[in-house]
Amino acid sequence: MDVDGDIGAAFTDPSGRYVAFSRAPDPGLLIVYRDGVVVRRHTTGERLQTWALNASGTAIGAVENDAYRTTADGAVVMLPRPSGATRAWAYGINATGDIVGEAAMPGKTFRAVLWRHTALDAPVLLPTPAGRSSSARGITDDGRILGDLDQGATPYLWNADGTGVALPTPPGLPGGLPIQIAGDWVTGMVNYLSVQNLDPATGRRTGPGDPKPARWQLSSGTVEILEADDVFNGSGRITADGTLVINRFTDAVFWDGARLTPLPAPPGYDHVQVTSISADGRVIGGAATKNTGGSIEPFRWDCRR
Repeated sequence: MDVDGDIGAAFTDPSGRYVAFSRAPDPGLLIVYRDGVVVRRHTTGERLQTWALNASGTAIGAVENDAYRTTADGAVVMLPRPSGATRAWAYGINATGDIVGEAAMPGKTFRAVLWRHTALDAPVLLPTPAGRSSSARGITDDGRILGDLDQGATPYLWNADGTGVALPTPPGLPGGLPIQIAGDWVTGMVNYLSVQNLDPATGRRTGPGDPKPARWQLSSGTVEILEADDVFNGSGRITADGTLVINRFTDAVFWDGARLTPLPAPPGYDHVQVTSISADGRVIGGAATKNTGGSIEPFRWDCRR
């Protein structure tokens, strides 16, 4: 990949064909590849954060404190805030272009937001239990939406008909922050109520705490935790068959529910960091060496089975 300098973020779409990179020296630039070839460059004069990419190569995220999406002609288009919102962020997108995220509302509360691809100029606040805040993190092609209530107090799933259901958490590990949904599987962190410190400006949980990586199987209603040392908070990504990949401080590992398998470092490198994975197991991330001063170079691993 011809990305100069330290990568800031790297994402792939569920099919694995598209890859989007930002780079730390130029946080306003996003480069989109298809099958390893650059197809678009998106540029903005402000800091651009990217959180997801769909099978058409559309990227979404936030520029400063406003949600955006990219277009096929290279533009960065801002998404309107819901009525009354002071800020908004886009976190997930499906194949048809439906986008989900969250909006900051008066009173330091948050609400999950849906921008339908047929009405991007009319964002909808998702149904949320009375007196609670909500956030949406991902959306499937069949319209299910993944998120949480009260900043990680309750992992949550909205069905395509708008009804919502809390996801279970393991005994003694309350709270959960789901991150990604792929087919029948969800990954995220549990024990999120251990993160007690709240940012007084936003109401967000900021740590310290001891969240643990987990995966949920929606059809069975079960949740499993991964007991592993030195796990990055929120680092998990999952494939459609339920394989979880997480970052530790020195490497990245796969977990299939029974065993841990390290992701091999490229020749000459000794540190691996995963940022995204396709539904069939193509991994996007970076690698570094002790001699590079922490600079991370982009790599793609093909781990399809």
